[in-house]
Amino acid sequence: MNINNPTTFATPSLTYSTSNSSGTAGALRADDTIAVFDATVPGTITPAASAATGSAAIAARRDHVHGATTIGNVVGPGSSVDNTLVRYSGASGLLIQGYTSGGPTVSDTGVMLQSAQPCFRYYLASDDTGVTGDGTVYTCIFDTETFARGSGWDGTSTFTATATGIYLFLGSLEIGGGTAGGWNAGTIDMIMTAGTTRKTFRQPGSQADIGNIDFGTIAPMTADDTLQVQLTISGEASDNINVNGVATRTWFAAYLLA
Repeated sequence: MNINNPTTFATPSLTYSTSNSSGTAGALRADDTIAVFDATVPGTITPAASAATGSAAIAARRDHVHGATTIGNVVGPGSSVDNTLVRYSGASGLLIQGYTSGGPTVSDTGVMLQSAQPCFRYYLASDDTGVTGDGTVYTCIFDTETFARGSGWDGTSTFTATATGIYLFLGSLEIGGGTAGGWNAGTIDMIMTAGTTRKTFRQPGSQADIGNIDFGTIAPMTADDTLQVQLTISGEASDNINVNGVATRTWFAAYLLA
């Protein structure tokens, strides 16, 4: 067998393919270098993209790392509170947002807590005497906190909505003073930016003190809308009607329902 002495040398070129073929290059030197590994940064993985065979001519290293900002169609915040409910950013469903504070949580037993949901109860700590009776409008005071979460209550007489939504308002006034048969009509008005809700009541027969009058409503409010509670009693010769304090007597509460 006759073997020719190779005299033509060229830069090696190893090509990966899906089939065998004969080459046309000349001989290889014993110390030639063949490119096997690719130095190109791998492409970013795209979720839900169509499959493709690829076209790279050189193999990637086995420890290469693909960028993957949206693997599994979901990317979360850098950190979160355990058991916090998931909420999405935008309409794509690709990103999960975190909370700046007060995110709602659900326990392993299904109990939901909403620490930032507006919810409060305040009461009048001591009696307000001689506030109405002769038609004077008295703006009710609830100056002592029982509890407050994201409330918007100013600690005295005014609620300012911290978020747009539907609110539940409940309250009770213990009314005393006056004279037996001295007045004939009373109103409790919840004065809101969007309108007024009224509770009307009358003096029970010849009784002077009438006890507690409860009131409440469900109303829509826009963020920064305000609410005050006002009491008006008419018929007395002077303002001799009192609103009695203490936590169980005169109080006001609210909660953002939806």
